[in-house]
Amino acid sequence: MPFRQTLAIARKNQSNFLVRADGSLLPDSFDLILPATDGFFMAFLSDQNIQWLDNDGQQVNIDPPGPHSSAQEYRRIRKDGKSGVVDPSGHISIPILYEDCSGKPIHQLHLVTKDKKHGLMNTAGKLVAPFEYDWLQYWPTSDMWLFKKDGFSGTGSGDWKSVSPAIYDKVEHLHARWPIIKVWKNGLCGGWSPYKEEFIVPSYANLYPPVMGSPAIRFRETDQSIGLMDTTGKIIVPSKCKDFRYFEPGYYRISLDDKVGLLDRFGNEVFPAKYEICRPFDERYFLIRQDNQSAILNFEKDTVLIFKNHDAQFVSASSDLQTLVLKFNNKLGLYNRDFQQLSPSEYKAIIWVNDSLLIVQQDDLKYDLITTQNKVLTQRPYQKLAPLKNWNIIAATQDGLIGFLNSKGEEIIKPKYLETIFWGENLIMGKKAAVVRTTSSDPSGFTKTERVTKLPDYNDGRSFVFVFIDSTGKEIPGEKYNKVDPLYQDLSKVKVDKKIGYIDQYANVIFPPEFIDIEYPYARFTRVRKYNSLRWGIWRNRKEMIPCQYEQINRFYNGFVWAQDNGTRFYLDSLNRQLVLSPEEAATRLSLPVEFLARYEAFGYPNEEENWIRVRQDGKWGWIDNQGKIVIPCLFEATTPFQQGQARVLIESRYEELILNKKGEILLGQINFVYK
Repeated sequence: MPFRQTLAIARKNQSNFLVRADGSLLPDSFDLILPATDGFFMAFLSDQNIQWLDNDGQQVNIDPPGPHSSAQEYRRIRKDGKSGVVDPSGHISIPILYEDCSGKPIHQLHLVTKDKKHGLMNTAGKLVAPFEYDWLQYWPTSDMWLFKKDGFSGTGSGDWKSVSPAIYDKVEHLHARWPIIKVWKNGLCGGWSPYKEEFIVPSYANLYPPVMGSPAIRFRETDQSIGLMDTTGKIIVPSKCKDFRYFEPGYYRISLDDKVGLLDRFGNEVFPAKYEICRPFDERYFLIRQDNQSAILNFEKDTVLIFKNHDAQFVSASSDLQTLVLKFNNKLGLYNRDFQQLSPSEYKAIIWVNDSLLIVQQDDLKYDLITTQNKVLTQRPYQKLAPLKNWNIIAATQDGLIGFLNSKGEEIIKPKYLETIFWGENLIMGKKAAVVRTTSSDPSGFTKTERVTKLPDYNDGRSFVFVFIDSTGKEIPGEKYNKVDPLYQDLSKVKVDKKIGYIDQYANVIFPPEFIDIEYPYARFTRVRKYNSLRWGIWRNRKEMIPCQYEQINRFYNGFVWAQDNGTRFYLDSLNRQLVLSPEEAATRLSLPVEFLARYEAFGYPNEEENWIRVRQDGKWGWIDNQGKIVIPCLFEATTPFQQGQARVLIESRYEELILNKKGEILLGQINFVYK
């Protein structure tokens, strides 16, 4: 292989070496050596991981990419206890001279450590911030660096073009979501912002971040009283309260002289601090209590309902506040808005289906469907009832099996499913017990046949099948499946016995369950193999194009495909008609020299990006160009086509997938998952 700067790769006695320009070999041998980006090599040993070698043949350590990063990034490189940075092209941008450095730059700046002091260097290796900081940390929310120097702290902009004096005792972030820095000076707290620098003078005991949805920062005075200010430092509520507590959808409960009141999220008073209790139930209702009288406050409709029995606890209500669920002595009951009882307070749980229907749970763990007037609609109690969101049906469980009810409490489908899950946008998938018959005889010789509808789950496809149910609760007629995989690209693989097929998100059959192999069903042309015959065919646009009647068949290309039967290879057109093609004619269709067809064991098709073809020789894959010339040797166990200048390859059965560029070089950083 050609020399790369000062070294080349050579093979001797089944081993691989690096050779110098004078012809001498470096002492270490490897099972395989491949060129990586400029200046580096990747070396493999059967009992070791991948080693990175520099242009002197010395081992270096390069940080692998993270799970969501690209191979084309800056990496930290380490050698002999020192660190540097290698750029995306493989060149060393920061020399390997420092105690530590960050591989990924921030605003084109690397955090570098020298003599236990921190500094910043740009991607060209130029020092931007000198090595004089005890601590440097970047906060993306505020786009600022926090630092400590000579015992004092300060801040710097993300690009380090603006730096504050080191005059603070401590700096820290107010909250991960807010671009505000807390600064401490002489034991007092203030605020620093990238938009307004020091906009809160250090004069408070502490600052607390705004709660989600609120524009207000809480501040605590040295006398422990609390107030509110906006994010510019303007006081909204003076520090006169003992405590603030925030509630959705945007209210503060304040505590003052052992009484509580309510402010909106801008600090405006909703009602004064004169109540004993102020407690939210959801986004619409607050419960307030004063002098043993309780009230339910509905903010949306500005409605106040007052009830005198202070033992009652508000639980929930219909959206129009016509029906209330109240709790007495840990039991739930229904009441109208005048607090007249609609049902006894005897339920353990009440679940709203809609404004007129509820699911109630009895003490004996039985469930019923009732109206708001306490009329029971179900014919018998169930072990569990659950409303299905956006569907006008209810899942009902009895004896461990699931069925469905309509809004009148009538059974649409009797309980017969072991479990149900939502499928796609419009369907429920039900796991249904298989139906079998067993025969037994008593001592008198009488033979009895029993119908068994629920069997143990053996997970082998014999004891259950999967069916689909629409939004009305009706079972969709069609194939029943032993296995259904999750949806992927709007298709799901299904299995009947051991036969596989594919359905879409509406349970329409795309490939019937009669195959043993379906190669990439999302493509325009799909190779398939029948289960019963083990023979191959091709489907086009999810319809049969070439029947499954051949021992082998390749992918369809340029109007023809080669197939094999009884050991003989021949060519077919899209109508399954056999073509009589000479080797010269076949090579012409592929735009290749004729000797290509006899030289290689297998081949792909020309790649649109660069008109290369993947070929296999001696069990290994590589690439040739459209003239039949080898451009990347056959070294790889498996490959993918080139896309955007890169291909994935599998080397030496190590299940280590690497990225290859068009020059045949392994790019820095391997993909950390198994090639399939």
